[in-house]
Amino acid sequence: MRLSKYNYKHRLSDDVLLIMNTLTGAVDLVEPKVARVLFNRSSDTSALNDLDPETLTLLKSRGYLTDKNEEQFVRESLDTLYRSRQALHFTICPTYKCNLACPYCFQSGIHQDSPTLTPTQIHEMFQAMDQMVQKQPDADVQFELFGGEPFLARNQSLVEHILQQAIERNWPILSITNGSELGAYFPFLQKHSAHFHHMQITLDGPKEIHDQLRKYRDNSGSFDLICANITFLLEHQIPVTVRINTGRENVRYLPEIFAGFERLQWTSSPDFSCQIAPINDNFNTGNVTGFQPEYELLKQLHSLFPDWEAARARYRVSLGYFMEKKLRILRKAIFDTDDEHYYFDLSGCSASRLHNLVFGADGLLYPCVETVGFPDYSIGSYLQGLQLNEEKWQRWHRDIAVNDKCSQCNLAPLCGGGCVLKGSSEGELREFEASCSFTRQYLKTYLDLHRDRLLESYYK
Repeated sequence: MRLSKYNYKHRLSDDVLLIMNTLTGAVDLVEPKVARVLFNRSSDTSALNDLDPETLTLLKSRGYLTDKNEEQFVRESLDTLYRSRQALHFTICPTYKCNLACPYCFQSGIHQDSPTLTPTQIHEMFQAMDQMVQKQPDADVQFELFGGEPFLARNQSLVEHILQQAIERNWPILSITNGSELGAYFPFLQKHSAHFHHMQITLDGPKEIHDQLRKYRDNSGSFDLICANITFLLEHQIPVTVRINTGRENVRYLPEIFAGFERLQWTSSPDFSCQIAPINDNFNTGNVTGFQPEYELLKQLHSLFPDWEAARARYRVSLGYFMEKKLRILRKAIFDTDDEHYYFDLSGCSASRLHNLVFGADGLLYPCVETVGFPDYSIGSYLQGLQLNEEKWQRWHRDIAVNDKCSQCNLAPLCGGGCVLKGSSEGELREFEASCSFTRQYLKTYLDLHRDRLLESYYK
């Protein structure tokens, strides 16, 4: 019997510590003497004899003390996950062009010189996808539109042809769109609404704020038209997630925009959800407008919404993927939230699972939507036959069992290794180090915000 490498502690007061095992999901409040035993830095476990049998039994059952090979368990759990969730996720970029000029866009340098797919290229693209499906006949296929802006009105016939091909293959359709020119597609969307499983559309604040951030190239705003288009989608039972790209300056407007969602009656629709997505700097440039660490966003949210959990439910809102993943164990323990996925998912970035293929408007294949249009990150091409560079693609397969830094980290199961792109130092991913993205500070901030609630539960 030995101490688990995945134990974590946080002091709530002089007399109480929170302990957590990030592999088993256990969270408990204990006296300092228990924590001293669990976090004894030496390999000597004789201090366990100072604990009573009941406490020892509890610590063993919760995973703080273990006799299993944890490294092997993690590897086998990940292998089981990959086998059980066989999937192919095809993302298609008809063009990199966009009709908006958002200041934080990571694609801003490639928009206007972008090619647009031709019918011949679309045919070759679907041939490549069919070839991938033939290799993995048991895989669940998802089909997603991305850009640039995929639903430009001037590309209507071409985009509807692409969508029709997916519908004929009975692939569920997802899309990420700015939503401003969806009106041109209303007849098609209405006719085929059952095939559209999800649309993500961005609103970055109430009208006056959104129209400063997500504006047309003539500086006019897009808010009113986008809202009307979202209402149309919800009325036709097409699920919509409104994404709010949240930076330092626009966080304070969240109460106002949430109130707007209620006035529009979106929050009463079962097909509506909202995601607060922190503006990121995955290319490590250091100069992304509005970027701030996740823990700062967390403090702002709890300042704006004293009962943040109630606000989450009322406005049907969640945080970005990695923010949610890191907090799942603690939220379940503190608020009894039910998340059946956490304990079976130790993986991180979806690009690391080797089922993501992005088909660029330039004829190249990419492993991640944030790399599309940047040829240094290409892993192959699909024109004139599928040409997939398996060695370059394999470099994206990064999880906590293969990342050296993650294999030594007690928090690795929470983040799954983080964003692969953010850990790279150059396009081909020859040099890689997992990016921890302030994870320890993020957890500390969350627990500090809920200190009183935790102590109250301890002394009851």
